Amino acid sequence: MAKWILVLLPAVFVVWLLWPTPSSPELAQDSVGIKEVVTSIEIAPVEHIDLPLYAEATGYLEPWRKVEVKTETSGRVVHRGVKDGQRVAEGAALVRLFDRDQQIELAEAKAELLRVQANYAVFVEAESDRQPSKDSALDRCEDNPDGCSGFEAIAARADAEIQRTESLFTQGLVPETAVHDARRRLDSARMLTGERQTEVRAATTGLTQAELRLERAELALSRTIVSAPFSGRVADVAVEVGQQLGTSESCLLLLD
Repeated sequence: MAKWILVLLPAVFVVWLLWPTPSSPELAQDSVGIKEVVTSIEIAPVEHIDLPLYAEATGYLEPWRKVEVKTETSGRVVHRGVKDGQRVAEGAALVRLFDRDQQIELAEAKAELLRVQANYAVFVEAESDRQPSKDSALDRCEDNPDGCSGFEAIAARADAEIQRTESLFTQGLVPETAVHDARRRLDSARMLTGERQTEVRAATTGLTQAELRLERAELALSRTIVSAPFSGRVADVAVEVGQQLGTSESCLLLLD
């Protein structure tokens, strides 16, 4: 028994030396207890905002209006006043063609009109000296039906007929061809009574034809200028100075 006590005493001594003392942090924390933990809280106002989302896609731009500007006549390009990407106003001159021929035709038409106007003035003055001035034949027939000549009476009846026919056409009682026939009869009657003597005189002396020739020459000259039909941006210019163009040939695109 004493032998076993002598063996155990050194072992107990060693265990006592190795046993943790209360001075260690872990034992001290256990002996004091769990410390109070303080948590900080941040407060911020809630705001409603849009969350932008971005997406990528492949596409192309399409204009609201796109017109292929073409020539109205043939000719050589003498001036090109625009380039790709340039903005132009409505009516702006885009391309000019050689217009010497049209200028000559316009000058000839003006000279011819001046000559005919002079002859017309002389003719009217001579005719007015031969015949006294008179009122409208239809007015005379309306004031004094018994004093109307045969032609004047026909014109008065034709005028009444056209009014009656137009009224019936409005009501849907006669076709449109009836109105045209009545108007032709009225024009013929006025021709016989002298109601349209001014128009007849202008046509027979060549004044009407000269005026139309001048208008046609002015129109031909205006067609040598290719202008913008609306305000927009120029694209795909396909002409150069010196290039010969035909009628209805494409010059460029105009985009709005």
